[in-house]
Amino acid sequence: MKNLLLSIMALFLINANVMADDVCATLQHEDQMTAFYGENALKDAYTASKDGDIITLSNGSFNPCDTISKSIKIIGAYGFSTNTLLSTRISKLYINANDVSLEGIYIPENLYLGKINNFIIRKSYVYSLNCWDAHTNSVVDQCVIYTEYSIRDSKKMAIKNSIINRFGNSNSSSDLAYISNCIIYRWYESLYLYYTPYAIYKNNIMVVNNISGSNSNYNYNIPNRGEFYYNRFLCYNSTYNYQIQKFTVTTSYVTYPHEGNVGDEPFDSDSFAEMAKGFPSDNIPVSWAKITGEGVGMDGTSRGPSGGSGFSEYPSIPRIIEKEISSHTNDEGKISVKLTVKAE
Repeated sequence: MKNLLLSIMALFLINANVMADDVCATLQHEDQMTAFYGENALKDAYTASKDGDIITLSNGSFNPCDTISKSIKIIGAYGFSTNTLLSTRISKLYINANDVSLEGIYIPENLYLGKINNFIIRKSYVYSLNCWDAHTNSVVDQCVIYTEYSIRDSKKMAIKNSIINRFGNSNSSSDLAYISNCIIYRWYESLYLYYTPYAIYKNNIMVVNNISGSNSNYNYNIPNRGEFYYNRFLCYNSTYNYQIQKFTVTTSYVTYPHEGNVGDEPFDSDSFAEMAKGFPSDNIPVSWAKITGEGVGMDGTSRGPSGGSGFSEYPSIPRIIEKEISSHTNDEGKISVKLTVKAE
């Protein structure tokens, strides 16, 4: 309850400042709340922060810190819009501390991970997720990632309920990642097998690009890249104008246990053709999270991001969904303001 009250307090500080057309950061240290204003508000809040603190950001664009080297949590207002009036925008971030958490942030350039443990990013868009050293127990949850490179030096990495355009690196076969309830638009391309991660795959929708074969009865062998459970495989071929190919999934290349994988037709052609146009960086496809594969995954929920623990585009802090501001003052010179707040 105390944390909820502090979150609501941060919301009102932020909202008051947004009305003044400025950006705001609030720093929560134990029971104390401090507000910082202007484009350097994040940097100022970070400088004043200590391990375990929470920084809450308004929508708008913030100058990035040089490096995050404290164990803190940063929560933005919204992470899935290129419009800075709606989203919290930080151009790039470098994480070099254990137990860092990010949520509700739009990162149009690079997010780099150092030699760290227990990093979590939720409900955010990242153009390029990278690393410069080995990281352990990293979690990507309810995110949209344009290119995922950080899996290369990962150990015990988990990606769940997210939308991934493509992987730019693979990992070690001895350090399987855990990937569940995702849509991976370019999971496997025949020319780039070395970019396909080694992982335990569960309840995903995975697109196989530019394979050979006719428009019907294509027999697809799953690449030997880990364990596969209850995934749905889609494929297209530019020769056939991005139409869905009906195809069966076989497992002659797989040496690990697997069950429940399917590869028949889950979408109509128009829907799939719309997906196949690409993954434009100026049109973040959070609506894809509502797409589910036919049938259910091994946990009894739908395949894709809406299954499992689900997908929500809004961060965990309370948000204002309705506001009513009087156009004039009363006899005491006060303005009536009514706000309706919702917490996810």
